[in-house]
Amino acid sequence: MLSVLVPVLLATAGAPPKVRFSPAEPRIGDLVIVYVETTDRALQSGSMEAFGCITPLDRVSKNLLRGFVGIPTHVKAGAYPLELLVEDQPISVRLPVDHRIFETSQLKVSKRFTNRQSSKLKSRLRREAEEMDNVWKRDPSIPKAIGGVFRPVTGATTSPFGVRRLFNGKRKSVHYGLDLEGRTGDPIHAALAGRVVMSSMRWKSGGTTILDHGGGLFTAYFHMSRRDRKVGDFVDKGDLLGAVGRTGRVTGPHLHLSVMTRCLITKGEGAGTTRSFFVDPERFLELGFDGDPAYMEVGPAADLGRVAKEP
Repeated sequence: MLSVLVPVLLATAGAPPKVRFSPAEPRIGDLVIVYVETTDRALQSGSMEAFGCITPLDRVSKNLLRGFVGIPTHVKAGAYPLELLVEDQPISVRLPVDHRIFETSQLKVSKRFTNRQSSKLKSRLRREAEEMDNVWKRDPSIPKAIGGVFRPVTGATTSPFGVRRLFNGKRKSVHYGLDLEGRTGDPIHAALAGRVVMSSMRWKSGGTTILDHGGGLFTAYFHMSRRDRKVGDFVDKGDLLGAVGRTGRVTGPHLHLSVMTRCLITKGEGAGTTRSFFVDPERFLELGFDGDPAYMEVGPAADLGRVAKEP
């Protein structure tokens, strides 16, 4: 069973909507799909706030609104408040979070990736960071994803999400993705339907393609030797994106898959800005996305008007 019904406190009269989570027992670092079950046609959209971030809720069928919450890797196990606002109707629930321990590993990479950075490299990294930030500044797009997730490559996992890494024994980082085994030239496929919002060669991630799946959900494909899709292209689940490579900061050919949610920060540093929130791709590959195709964005940009509306 992948989802669970959660008690709801609703500040309105009448039968309250039901809220359910998928997966039913999320862990630290997981993506959680939140469903609001309601046939009230007046409730078309909303928002959710958890862990200091706001994410959208979108109508994905006659009976469902859907949104995404990312559980941070730094929190402890427990039950956390999740505040939903659906067309001015507040809903309060508790999101259960299970304990998790992340691995630590050491890697050896080319010294050009660990030596003191030149002014030219610093300038490039600033530009690439700005380009990435621009992806999250856009308003959340129409949902595109339903059904199960397509595994982008057939290879096994070689490095899981959340690993604490030491590069050449010095520079520490966190692995915010999933490394999947592959040989240079092996095909990479889209995990879900989406629109290409980035296709570029970057210093750390090498050949990079990012897909927007709507509702603030994104997948990113790193170290590609070949990119077959350009920005603005719409791809269906399972469509070819390009090929596995060893470009960027890598020790060998593989696919690094990242899954991100777009959120509006509400507290602390960066409050009022949007950012990406990394979640565990391995758990993501096991999920299914409920919804009706009539409510999804499909095809080229000219077809965006085909999204269904309540009668």
